[in-house]
Amino acid sequence: MSLAEIKTAISRPNETIATGFEDGTLVLVDGRLISGNITVEEDHYLYSSADKNESFTKVEVEVYSPAISGMPEGLLEDLGKHEIDDLHYFLVNLKGE
Repeated sequence: MSLAEIKTAISRPNETIATGFEDGTLVLVDGRLISGNITVEEDHYLYSSADKNESFTKVEVEVYSPAISGMPEGLLEDLGKHEIDDLHYFLVNLKGE
């Protein structure tokens, strides 16, 4: 992620949800509720969990409700400018393993 994307993700976490973190709830026409990691595709929804992957067509879904970000609002409120700069530097330079 770029520095600008990191700053936005921290200061306004619900503005953009990163790919792979799109949680939500599906209400299916048969009455079932499916909650968790849901990716919206052009003609279907994909539900993914540790032990199951399911696909639901738009016809099978009565309601889709995207969830808000798991990152809480206001994380930077108690930090000073130098602490925020340090956090941004750390996150920009974080390497995936």
